[in-house]
Amino acid sequence: MSGEGMSFATPRFPEYRGKGACLWNITVSPGKFVKLTFWSFRASGCKKNYAYIFDVTNSTRVFLGKLCYNQDGNEQVVYSNGNNILVSALFIDGGFVATYEAVSEVPAPYSCLNNRDMHLTEPSGEFASFNYPHLYPNGAKCSWAINAPAGYLIQLTFHSFNLESSEDCKADYVTVKQGAFYTLGMSDMIGRYCGSSLPPVIRSTYSNVYVDFVSDRSGGYTGFRASYTVFPDRK
Repeated sequence: MSGEGMSFATPRFPEYRGKGACLWNITVSPGKFVKLTFWSFRASGCKKNYAYIFDVTNSTRVFLGKLCYNQDGNEQVVYSNGNNILVSALFIDGGFVATYEAVSEVPAPYSCLNNRDMHLTEPSGEFASFNYPHLYPNGAKCSWAINAPAGYLIQLTFHSFNLESSEDCKADYVTVKQGAFYTLGMSDMIGRYCGSSLPPVIRSTYSNVYVDFVSDRSGGYTGFRASYTVFPDRK
């Protein structure tokens, strides 16, 4: 397939869900990238129903990922490194429908796209809202759990911040919490942020920090980029 965009699917999806394999070779104009979106992937599991995605630049294949049934129901997105991408699918009792489109830019690699519930354990790193630095979609949700070793704390710095502004940040927002019992609903709220002002630099008093990003059903903004680093607790 070639051109600026098109939809494609496994044979007779969604009515027919039989066995088979398909291969799609997708090419867009030189200088552009392929945005590949899987909108619906129906299957009983990932072991025998999946799609492998390869970038094909200068006749060299680079593995970009394996996509399959997504329990949270969100679309799954892959961007190419060049203007050619290859989709190799195997389906035993499932199938999918997807689209591709030619785009001029790709999101930052540390933005949350398909992995929307992340655990960060390195001594430092970066993360960003969905599709950053491009507009995030309505209804986006991403979460980051930053876990430092015992005896260490976490410094969180926002480098850019542009969310919808609302009273008490009830529309789009970022929350930062800390504490060891977040999953039990027992954590300390550090702050809830929205609008275009940079949040302050945050230094935790626990070795666990949790960041949640949520957008509502209206508007679209560029979101945020942040970094973190761990440091020794000098107490």
